Amino acid sequence: MTIVAEEILKEKLKDKPDKLYIQTLQKMQDGEMSFDLFINTGRITPRELFVHYNPSARLRPDCRDVVRYVGGFYIQILITGDFLLEINDAEQSDEMNSIIKDKSLELVEEELWDRVARKFISK
Repeated sequence: MTIVAEEILKEKLKDKPDKLYIQTLQKMQDGEMSFDLFINTGRITPRELFVHYNPSARLRPDCRDVVRYVGGFYIQILITGDFLLEINDAEQSDEMNSIIKDKSLELVEEELWDRVARKFISK
């Protein structure tokens, strides 16, 4: 089962599934893969709820909320209003181990898509 198919199933099993989210995921599953579709999977989640469902996630102490995306990707929203993406993949080169921090969510999302997400979502 693909990452996208698993996400569709998880959403359908919720008490109140998000139909628009499911439709977006189904487009992705049908091969319509794009930055815009990926970004449309983003959901702002309070830190406490995110940690409850992702206990192994390493969040900075100054993280207030999290924008989570299909595939388990996420961007931290800091109390300063900055958006933070940490890319840590021991199997990748040192270039892949980096921190992207900016006031623009769009810029950080583009980095997430270009550096990591597009490679894993299409599997």
